[in-house]
Amino acid sequence: MANPNHRMILERGVTVWNRWRRENTDAVPDLRKAVVRDAELFKAMLAGAHLDGADLRGTSLFRADLREADLREANLEGADLFRADLRGANLQRARLKKAELLGAFLDGANLRDANLEAAYLRRAKLWETVLVQADLSLADLSQSDLRLADLRKARLWRVRLTDANLEGADLRKADLGEAVFRGANLHQADLRGADLWKADLGAADLSKADLRGASDLALEQLARVKTLYQARLQPDDLTRLRELHPRLFEKPEEAKEEGKPWEDDFDAD
Repeated sequence: MANPNHRMILERGVTVWNRWRRENTDAVPDLRKAVVRDAELFKAMLAGAHLDGADLRGTSLFRADLREADLREANLEGADLFRADLRGANLQRARLKKAELLGAFLDGANLRDANLEAAYLRRAKLWETVLVQADLSLADLSQSDLRLADLRKARLWRVRLTDANLEGADLRKADLGEAVFRGANLHQADLRGADLWKADLGAADLSKADLRGASDLALEQLARVKTLYQARLQPDDLTRLRELHPRLFEKPEEAKEEGKPWEDDFDAD
């Protein structure tokens, strides 16, 4: 259970809480299983805090510092985590359904088995994030950075990944039914055994991607991609596509150095 003193300090507001954190740098906040629903925790200093099992539904954690925080099984449904810093946080089995995570920093976070159904993760940073068996159905990850993310067996049904960067991501055996990958970067992504039923791959970069064993993947879907240069495909599909669309296997021109959709251009403050 939560430390009653820590809970009391937090109830006095973010200004008091942040001052206490600055004056007690060695203290580890213990807010386990605390009920903090619909609270205003704008820019709260919660790095390293124990928040496992906490009820944070509807809470505003706008730009909060939650680095390395323990949020296992925490309930963050409908929480506002706009630009929150969750790098290295443990969010295993956390509930984030319909949470607002626009531009949030989740690099290296552990979201294994987390529920992110219909969450808004547009332009979020998820570099090397663990999302094994996570539920991202109906979530919006457009323009997000998912380089080297681990999405094995994740459920991404109808997820939006328009212009997202999934370079080197592990999507083995993921459910990608009706997912939208328009303009996404899937260079060197591992899609072996993934279910791509009706997935929209229009203008996606699949160079050096591994699609062997992917299910429900039609040639018509692959014909719409930007490139399949050095991609690994089932032998029959590879032969047929080379015959029908040889341009897809040509070495793409070097991209000009331009700002990418997933690059951060939010205001610094």
